Amino acid sequence: MRIFRIIAGILIAPLVFVIVWSAPVIEHSAFYNWIRINTFMAYITFLVMAWISHFFLSKLKWTKLWQYCLVMFIVTFVMYMTLKIGSMNMYESLFHSQTQVVENGEITKAGYILEFKNSVYGSALASLSMAIFWLLSVFKKKTSKNN
Repeated sequence: MRIFRIIAGILIAPLVFVIVWSAPVIEHSAFYNWIRINTFMAYITFLVMAWISHFFLSKLKWTKLWQYCLVMFIVTFVMYMTLKIGSMNMYESLFHSQTQVVENGEITKAGYILEFKNSVYGSALASLSMAIFWLLSVFKKKTSKNN
């Protein structure tokens, strides 16, 4: 039964990403294409982040909901910031969300703030996804023993 719960968690938890990422393009003419792309990316993102998180959770022997969410948040935040800041160093000039994040080959203060904010939002979304996984796969109802 446990393996079915884990599979259910893996199949359902990434749907949080799909819904949040797809909502802004709901009226776009390529909505169904975006759903396919977002679904593929959601499962890749969740599986990679959950796998890394599982490594730390198993080493720490953590099993509580808040621990799963905390580890997922930290792992996702570090990965997101590393990838975004690292990739921005390749540009001479770059605008994102109507903000100049790179100017003359240097990351701007506004760029760091924007990427920090985006990392927090993305990490919170990943934590929500991990919470759903935990509820489906790990959570055990406490049963009372009648003596």
